[in-house]
Amino acid sequence: MNKELIIKKAKEKFTGELLDIVLKQIDTYFELKDSTYQVNHNYKVNDQVVLNKNNLLHGIGKHIDLIEMFSKRGITSPDFFDTSINHAFSYTAAFWNVKGEISLQEYIENYSGIVAKVNDEYWQVPYKHLDEFVEVLKDVDHWSWTAESSMEIRFMPSLAKNINQVAFIVNTEHELTQRLRQNSVFKEPFNKEYAYEFLTNNSNSKEKFLKEGFKEDFFLRADYLIFGLPANTIEGILVGREVENNQQHLTTLKTLFPNCYICNLDGKVIKE
Repeated sequence: MNKELIIKKAKEKFTGELLDIVLKQIDTYFELKDSTYQVNHNYKVNDQVVLNKNNLLHGIGKHIDLIEMFSKRGITSPDFFDTSINHAFSYTAAFWNVKGEISLQEYIENYSGIVAKVNDEYWQVPYKHLDEFVEVLKDVDHWSWTAESSMEIRFMPSLAKNINQVAFIVNTEHELTQRLRQNSVFKEPFNKEYAYEFLTNNSNSKEKFLKEGFKEDFFLRADYLIFGLPANTIEGILVGREVENNQQHLTTLKTLFPNCYICNLDGKVIKE
């Protein structure tokens, strides 16, 4: 990657103190990328993966053809490389955060279900638990409720959708990674006025954010980091059933990410 071109792109978009924040983020990214650091893990085949608050996850949707790019750039915003990408939040890389210790299996079951809204309160209903949710509602005073698939399903491999096949599990324990994580633009303590600058002008989310801020359920689970994280912060790769059963795909993943474990939708390690 050409750092000078990335900095040039940043200077075309940002000014003043916000530009200083973005440039510092880029410097920290390259300091970590160019270091000897590599996430270590102790998982063996058939182990259950356990996540904690230092883990972030990033799904690449159906773009499995871009795997090699991720091995070189890490998980970074395409806006610093290609302005033709059409998305709501610019110059950031999107991640799902983990609130506390939880097995990957349970985490997948949770987001593979639905997000229901009852009396302006969000309920996360795990995969195959809709009937239990309806039973609970018998004792809740409500007029109606609505539901939709979780945002994770739209990008991550899941039990509810076969289209997406690859996601990355990131480890943020390293001091430099923690520093990069501090600049999650829609979270406290990041300056709210600066956060507006990362919304694309054609985004229907911009007006909503200006009025309300992002308080919806999925924004509580998401981190949008300026520029992104390098590949040496990736500890594991989560794959869907199609990739799990394709030895050629698995071999390619291990070649590109030799230090990472590969795990499946059961939360188990299939390659260490």
